[in-house]
Amino acid sequence: MQTDCGAGKEYRIRYLATHPRLITLLSVLLSVGILWLALRGIELERLWQVIHDADWRWVLISVLLNLCALTVRGLRWRSLLDGKITTWRAIHAMNITNMLNQLPLRAGEVARSFLARQDGVRLLTAATLVALERLLDLLLIILVLSWALSRLPTHHYYMQDTATLIGGAVLLFFVFAWWITRQPNKTKEVQPSWLQIRRLSRIPMMHSLMRFFFRILTPIFEGLQAIQNRRLVLITSGWTLLGWFFSFATFAALMPALHLQEENIILVCALTLTLSSLGVAAPLTVASVGPYEAMVVLGGTLAGLNEEAALVFALLAHGTSLALYAVLGSIGAAVLGISIRDVLHSAHTNETANWDIAPVEAKSDRDGSVVP
Repeated sequence: MQTDCGAGKEYRIRYLATHPRLITLLSVLLSVGILWLALRGIELERLWQVIHDADWRWVLISVLLNLCALTVRGLRWRSLLDGKITTWRAIHAMNITNMLNQLPLRAGEVARSFLARQDGVRLLTAATLVALERLLDLLLIILVLSWALSRLPTHHYYMQDTATLIGGAVLLFFVFAWWITRQPNKTKEVQPSWLQIRRLSRIPMMHSLMRFFFRILTPIFEGLQAIQNRRLVLITSGWTLLGWFFSFATFAALMPALHLQEENIILVCALTLTLSSLGVAAPLTVASVGPYEAMVVLGGTLAGLNEEAALVFALLAHGTSLALYAVLGSIGAAVLGISIRDVLHSAHTNETANWDIAPVEAKSDRDGSVVP
């Protein structure tokens, strides 16, 4: 019996050791494949000529605007945490997140939750706030994308219907979260009502499942309570709009850099920015290489750009962003005294089993059975 258990444990250790390598290999292959599809049919000489003729002064302006966008997103993260961390720590945490998000499975989001845990925020509470932040971004992306698609000379009903469906689902989630957190008495009564079933609580498995269920709900509801704070919602929404304004300006600065002033700048930037933001959400790629370029080319060609200009637009936007993520993320890790390797290790090992969530107080019933 002991031999079998030891063999099983050894197998799990070997699997966990090789699993990240397998994910990385698949991510690289997927990125290369999608990038090849984006480059297929484009003459490299013409591509190089467009890059050579670019106005690099506007590229520098684009980088500075991107820096402003990243800073604003750090301020938004601080507001979501209700000021529990300092401004600079929030900015550095976001920069580390952006750098680690270039790894497969967007490891930066998990790392951000662990960084917030060091400042006294429950891990699941921080993860819930991260999810709310991303859903807010997604809602704005869908709104802008729907508007941009409606401005095209040809209708794309499939894309419009899909955007409407996703936007409606996100909006319904926010409404549901607002409704369920608006009734704290009802949510708190869930625990006593379940615990009145004494027979279930005496069953060891059901007892453990009930404790596990209630321990998870507590920090999640704590994170969702942010929706009920009107001041926090207004501030977060304001930072979100300002951050996306700077992101839009980042893309707009690349238009004169590539001598594309005669194009509809607003429409081009709206389509490329929203579609590229959806492209980076693909988890099984390295640094979103491939999906990012493909989505920017799609948005640019829909707005009237030729494929060469759209691809150079994508390469400049993505390349400068990746360089900025690497520099700012490394600075943030150095300033905070954080080892990136340790953060990733804690996020992928059994430390994730200890979510730092408040234990449910135990009390004894008259018959001696212990209930949560």
